[in-house]
Amino acid sequence: MITVGTECSGIETPLIALAAAGVKYRHEFSCERDTHARKVIEKLFPPTGEIYSDIFTRDVSKMPQVDLYVCGFPCQSFSALGKQKGFEGSTVFFKAAEYIRERHPKAFVLENVYNLLGHDKGNTFKVVMETLKNIPGYDVSFGVFNSKNYGVPQSRRRVYIVGVSGSGHTADAALDYAKGKACDATPKLTEYLMPEDSYHGGRDDVARNAPLRGISAANLERLKAEGIDMTQCRCYDLGASWRFMCKKTLEISPCLSATRSDYYLTDRKRKLDPTDCLMLQGVPLEVANKIVKVPGVTRRQVYKQAGNAMTVTVVGAVLEGVIRACGLGSEKERGAMDTLEASAA
Repeated sequence: MITVGTECSGIETPLIALAAAGVKYRHEFSCERDTHARKVIEKLFPPTGEIYSDIFTRDVSKMPQVDLYVCGFPCQSFSALGKQKGFEGSTVFFKAAEYIRERHPKAFVLENVYNLLGHDKGNTFKVVMETLKNIPGYDVSFGVFNSKNYGVPQSRRRVYIVGVSGSGHTADAALDYAKGKACDATPKLTEYLMPEDSYHGGRDDVARNAPLRGISAANLERLKAEGIDMTQCRCYDLGASWRFMCKKTLEISPCLSATRSDYYLTDRKRKLDPTDCLMLQGVPLEVANKIVKVPGVTRRQVYKQAGNAMTVTVVGAVLEGVIRACGLGSEKERGAMDTLEASAA
């Protein structure tokens, strides 16, 4: 049984990934500022301990020690689409480092946007890595992963930083395992999303009939004027600028954002609905259907939660690599992971 703690927990996609891999775990704590995301955690992923509401006020000395610590610290300050204020805009990373330094989990996984690597000419990432490497007892490394290479038709590049403890355990071994799980081909949106005649059982038609607003409608007309074949399956972020819209790959979604929900499917002539977005983050349909039905969580909030989440298949590959690299759990449990992997293949 692996003990797990999460911060900036969102809708707990790392836990969804562990469950999908057949890993037995005990969820010790969550920390999530967003009240709507906390409702999802309370309803579907309640920890045995506390759900902290603020990473800046929780008392690290009283927090449980865990085998595996996961934190997707906020990306807006580092994103190419944001104001790029870096640590001036968010110091959450240092609170995550504080937990690692004080409670010393056996392994940790941190996630952020690809632009973290180049922010402030690389100086921000240099601070991140030096801070983590200066915590005694860890081997630390990082890798870049794109969701479209892990069974999900969404182009989403993210940086995963891994730290493992113990003699002979290396972070590179964990990352190499995760990289080895990349798929040869990306599934098509038309094959991945549910058929149109299957949209029922609690799924409404708001996304199908919602009017397009302002620049969204203007950009849609511009696409038509450019001669784009609107019968082919492309997914456009209609709230983005033309520069980000004009060249889109067939059958692949752009990177989902927490701030927008106007993603338009050209062949189906409708927007992605919240369940679509959760599925594009690798959330199994049965889990997605539960998330969208959590009382008090609006459609807009589910869009936001999907945009903030780690992709299940990607974080799952990284976590499996970490579990193997550190020898976490029992030999029997790791064997169960191998059995699931073989049956999936």
